[in-house]
Amino acid sequence: MVCVAAALACTGQLTPRIFCGPNLPPCNQPLVCTNPDSGGVCVVDTWKGDAGLDAGTDAGLDAGDAGLDAGTDAGPDAGDGGTTDAGLLSISNFSPTRGSSKSFVTLVTVWGTGFDSGVTLQFGETPGTSITVWNDTALQVTAPALPRGPVNIVVTSQSLDASAIGPFPFTYYDPVSASAISPDAGRATGGETVTIYGSGFVPDDAGVWFGSNLGTIVSIDPDGGSLQALTPAGLAYDPVDVVISNHNGFATLPLAFDYYSILSTIAGGGGGTDTEARLVHLGDTTFAAISTGGDIYVSSADLHRIYIIYPNGRLTHIAGTGVYDSGADGLALTTDIASPRTVAVTADGTVYFAEYGGNRVRKIVAGGIVTVAGNGVAASNGDNGLATSASVLTPFGVALDTAGRLFITEQLAHIVRRVDLDGVIRVVAGTRQVGFDAGASLGEYTRIAFPSGIVEWPVGTGGVAFAEYGNGIVRHVDRDGGTRILAGGGSTTFDSGIAATAALLPETLCVSRGASGTLLVSQYAASWASNRSRVLSYVEDAGIDGGALYAVAGTGNPGLSNDGVLATSNPIWAPCVFSNSAGQPFFTDYSTSGSRIRTIDSGALLTVGGSGNEATNFFGDLGPATSAGIGGAISVAFDRTSNRLFIGDTRNHRIRVVETDGVIWTFAGNGDAGFTGENGEAVIASLFQPRGIIADSSGTIHFSDNRNNRLRSIVQANPPPIIQLLAGDGTTDNPSDYSDTPTAKLNAPRGLAITADGTIYVADYGNHVVRRITPDRLFISRFAGQFDKPTDAGVPLGDDGGALFATLSGPTDVAVDSQGNVYIADSNNHRIRRVRDGGEIIETVIGTGVAATSGDFGPAALASLNNPTGICVDEKDRLYIAERNGFVVRRVWKNTQGIEIVRVIAGRADAGLFNGDGWPSTVGTLTDPNDVECGPNGTLYVTEPAIDRVRIIK
Repeated sequence: MVCVAAALACTGQLTPRIFCGPNLPPCNQPLVCTNPDSGGVCVVDTWKGDAGLDAGTDAGLDAGDAGLDAGTDAGPDAGDGGTTDAGLLSISNFSPTRGSSKSFVTLVTVWGTGFDSGVTLQFGETPGTSITVWNDTALQVTAPALPRGPVNIVVTSQSLDASAIGPFPFTYYDPVSASAISPDAGRATGGETVTIYGSGFVPDDAGVWFGSNLGTIVSIDPDGGSLQALTPAGLAYDPVDVVISNHNGFATLPLAFDYYSILSTIAGGGGGTDTEARLVHLGDTTFAAISTGGDIYVSSADLHRIYIIYPNGRLTHIAGTGVYDSGADGLALTTDIASPRTVAVTADGTVYFAEYGGNRVRKIVAGGIVTVAGNGVAASNGDNGLATSASVLTPFGVALDTAGRLFITEQLAHIVRRVDLDGVIRVVAGTRQVGFDAGASLGEYTRIAFPSGIVEWPVGTGGVAFAEYGNGIVRHVDRDGGTRILAGGGSTTFDSGIAATAALLPETLCVSRGASGTLLVSQYAASWASNRSRVLSYVEDAGIDGGALYAVAGTGNPGLSNDGVLATSNPIWAPCVFSNSAGQPFFTDYSTSGSRIRTIDSGALLTVGGSGNEATNFFGDLGPATSAGIGGAISVAFDRTSNRLFIGDTRNHRIRVVETDGVIWTFAGNGDAGFTGENGEAVIASLFQPRGIIADSSGTIHFSDNRNNRLRSIVQANPPPIIQLLAGDGTTDNPSDYSDTPTAKLNAPRGLAITADGTIYVADYGNHVVRRITPDRLFISRFAGQFDKPTDAGVPLGDDGGALFATLSGPTDVAVDSQGNVYIADSNNHRIRRVRDGGEIIETVIGTGVAATSGDFGPAALASLNNPTGICVDEKDRLYIAERNGFVVRRVWKNTQGIEIVRVIAGRADAGLFNGDGWPSTVGTLTDPNDVECGPNGTLYVTEPAIDRVRIIK
C-alpha cells in the first residue's frame, strides 16, 4: 500500500496519523516532530514501504513493497497492507474550496466513495461538525474556523478503519471587509482603475459591484487586503454603493463612489482656419496690432483666443482654446488663455499679449506660448527682480520700444512697468495708489488711474505714451522717467482742432503711433454720461508742449455704420486704435452684436475682419464641428435613428447637423430670414430663427420656425430632405382652442416634445400656453395654460387643478416621460410644471417662483430655479433642466423614499463664464445654458447661444 505523511506544523511532540492513499486505512505509525519549539515539521519514524515508490534516503520509507527500492529510516514494516480494500474510501472533490477564518458558518459538500454514517472529517487537525451523510458518495459538513491559509481535508471511516485525503487543500480566508477606495470618484463612461482596501479578498472568488453594475477585477494582493478593479459605466452624479462579494458574504464600502461626467465642446466656438475674416464672430471686445507685413493680430477678450487676419482677408486662429483659464506654457493652440487684452508684434513676428485674466504677459513664438512677465498671482510686486518671478496684476497694455524693452500697464494696480533686456522688471509710472497728479514729476512718484493702452512715442526715444482710462488723459513718460500730460483733462467735448489739453477725454482707452509723428488716441466712453466714442489724432508741434486734437473717425455718439461712409461723419462704437508702419489708423469697432476690425480708406470706413453681427458667424461646413461658426445655438436634438445631432443655428436661420464622425453641414435653410421653399429641398428654403427641434422615430425632424410663427417638418425618407409645413399660418391674432394645423395661430413657438404614438407638444411662448398636435398631424388644441393670460401678481398658478385652467408665463420647452406625463419649462414663473392624468392635474415639480438657484440635494419642491429654459427626460424618467440665468444644468430624480431630489450636474451657479472643457462638468462653467437634450447612455447636450457653442456632458 502507499502511505503519504501530511506536512504539519508542530508545537510539541505529536503522534498524528499517516494518511494512506488512495483509499487505504491509516498506517498508524508514530511521527516525530523535529524542532518543536520553533515550529518544526513532523516526519515518519519508521516505514516498510509499499509497492510503486522509489527508494528514499532519510525519507521515512523502507524497501518492501513492489515497485519500491530500498529505503532507510522509513516507517511501517514491509508488507503492512492495512485492514481493508483500497477502493472503498476516497474524496474526489468538495465545494466550496474556501472558508471563513472567523466564526462564520461555512457548509462544505464533499463527494467521493465509501461514506457511511460513522465517517468523520478533519480540516487539518480540527474536526468538522454537523456532518450529514446523504449517501455513500456525498456528505455535507460545517467547517471549523481556522487561521488564514490552506489545510487538507481528511475523511475517516471507523468501520472501514481507513482515511482519505482530499485532492487539493481547503483554503481559509478572512471574512470580506472593505474600508476605502481610491480614487472615490470616476468618469461615468467607466473603465477607470480604482484600488479598494479591506480584507478577505479571494482570488477567483471576489466580485466588485458599483451599484447594480459589476466591475472588472484586475488583480488581488496575495494577502487579500486590497484589489484593483476597472469601474463599469454609471450615471453621472449618481453616487452608488460599492460592494465586495465572495463566498464568505459581502461588504459595503463606508463611502459611496461618485460618478462624474466630462464637459466639452461638440460644435461651435471655432475660430476658423483659412476662413473669410469678415464672416467670423470675433466676440464683443477685441484688441489688435498689425505687423510690418500687414498681418493683423486680434485678441478676443471674451472668446479667449488670438487670431491672425492676413492681407488677403483670410483669418486663422493661432492661440487659445476658448477656455477661460491661464494654462501652463505650451503649444499656443492647446493652451488656455484668460481674457487677453492688447497685442504687440515685433519685426521678427513675435507676438506679445497682455493676459488680463491670467495676470501674465506672454508671447507667441514658433507656435508656442511663453510667459515673459507675471507668475499668475493676482498681485503687483517683485520690482527690480526677474519679471517671470514677479506678480503682475491685470495687465492691459503691452508695447515694445525700438531697443526691445517691454512696457506693461497694470490696470488695477495703477502702475506702468518696464521689463529690460536682462529680464528685470521696474516701475516706470504710478505709485500703486489710484489718483491724479497733474504736474511734471518722476513717473514713479506720480499717481495714475487705470492705465490702459501704451505705445513707444515718439518712436526711437524709449519714452512711452499711455492712456489713463480713469483720469481721461494721455500721459507721457520719457526715458529718464519725467512725466507730462499730452491730452485730456479739459472740458471741451468733441471739437476738432482744439488744444489737446483742453479736451475732455473720458475713458480714454488706447493709443498708437500715427503718420508723421502723430499720436492716435481712441476714446471708449460707452458707459460715460456723454457717451462719446471717437478716434482722435494728437499733433505735437516742434518745441511746443501740447498740440491739437483732430477727428479721424466717429461722431462722438456710439452707433453702427456701414462701409464706404465718411469716417468723420458716421458713428463708431467703443474703439481701440492701432496703426500700421505707415501710421494708417485701424481700430476695433465694438458692438453688442460683435466686434469688427476697421480702417479708413480714402476717408471712408472699411471693414477688414469680424462679422460685427453674430447672425453672420457662419462658417466651417463640411469640416470639424468644433472649428465651425454657429450664430447662436438656441436648441438641439439627438436623432436616435441615425445618431446625429441637429442644431438650431438660430441667428444664421439654418439647421445644422453633426455627423457621427464630427463633421458639420447645413441640413436646412439658405441663411436668409424668411418663409420660402415649402415642399422643396430643405437646404434652399428660408427659415426665420429656428428654435425647438425634435426627431421622431422615422428620422423626420420637426422644428419651431420661431419668427415665422410656424412649425415645420423636414422629411429625410427620400433624399434630398424635403421641408413641409407642420402647423401655423404665420399670424398670431385670435388663437383658438381647437383648429386644423394649417390655420393654427402660433406666437413665437419654441420647444417641442413627441410621444411614442406621435403626439407633438409645443411651447407656444407668446401665447403662454402649451399646444398639442394629434399623431395624424391634422389638428391642434390647447393643452395647458390660458391664451394671453400669463401668471402675474394676483393671478393664481392653478396647481392641483386641470391644466386648461392653469396659467403659464412664457413657456419655453416641453418634455414627456415614459408614463405620458408632460413637463413644462414655465420660464418666467421660474418653475417646472407637470401635467398628469391626461391633463386632469397640473402641479409644480420644482421651483418656488423666486429667481434663484438653491436647494441642491434637497426635495425639489423646496428648491428654486432661475429662468429655466430647456428640459428633457432620460430613459429612466429623470428630469434635466437648463437653468439659463443660474448658469447650471440640474437633475430631478426620485430617491428610495420616493421623494423627488434635485442637484446640479453641470456648471456652477453665478459663474456665467465659458470654462472647463475637459473638466468634470460640475467644475467647468456654462455661460447661458438655454436648451438641454437627453442623449443615449446618460449623455447630455447643452446649448450656449451667448458663445455660439453646443457642449456635451458625457
